[in-house]
Amino acid sequence: MGFHPSQSINARVFIYLLALPTLLLYTLALTGCVSESPGIPDIFLAELVDTTGTRLRLNYFAMCSSGDSSQEFLCSTTIGASSDTLARTLQAPEAVIQYGLTLQNVGFPVFLAAGGVLFTLGIILFLLLKMTSRAQTNSLDPYKSQRLPARKARFADNTIRSLWLSSAISLTVAYATTLTLSTILLVEANNQLAIQITRGTALEALQWAIFSLSALFSLGITRLIQQTGLGPSPGQQPGGLPSMSAPPLNRGPMAPPPAPGGPPPPRY
Repeated sequence: MGFHPSQSINARVFIYLLALPTLLLYTLALTGCVSESPGIPDIFLAELVDTTGTRLRLNYFAMCSSGDSSQEFLCSTTIGASSDTLARTLQAPEAVIQYGLTLQNVGFPVFLAAGGVLFTLGIILFLLLKMTSRAQTNSLDPYKSQRLPARKARFADNTIRSLWLSSAISLTVAYATTLTLSTILLVEANNQLAIQITRGTALEALQWAIFSLSALFSLGITRLIQQTGLGPSPGQQPGGLPSMSAPPLNRGPMAPPPAPGGPPPPRY
């Protein structure tokens, strides 16, 4: 992905715009089942259906339930809530609620939120990098101009690290979710509550889309930093420190060997 003058503007705009759908998908994936708003209850990790026909949908921070005769869902967050409180709020059997809480806490850790935080941090660091680079270009203060390159190098290094770590977490979460749901479906017949479990395909697709977009954004930002002068200068390490390699010493011309029986050569 080169950034030649004829295509640099279009390439940069495309890379910058990738951040918007990625943040939107992160938001949708993490806020599924938190309210009864249209479409929100349909974003879930797994759906549990007991023998009475009660449907319970799980996400990372919330649950939604629907009775046998109703297609409407009641939703509530599960942060700090007990099973009996959720049973009253969602109007669902407490045994099903407890099973759902156990599955939510043990089977689906909230690592996706960490990926979203790192992705947002990477965007903030990139904006600070752009501001520092512009300040370095417009600075007339010699002392400030000497400090800005090291700061710019640190921002560039931390931006790349945050974005790629976010992509790695999103890949891990997407793969782990798919693997966990597949395993749960295999052992579904052995549960004591005779609960049928259905995987949430919408959220699975969202998580794989998050990884694809975040990896593409990380790659684009990395190439943009490397090819547009936003990264460390040639005399600096990625962490913003000067290079540790010392310049060669100028020892002057080598003295010729002394002639046999003659005076010693002069020292330079």
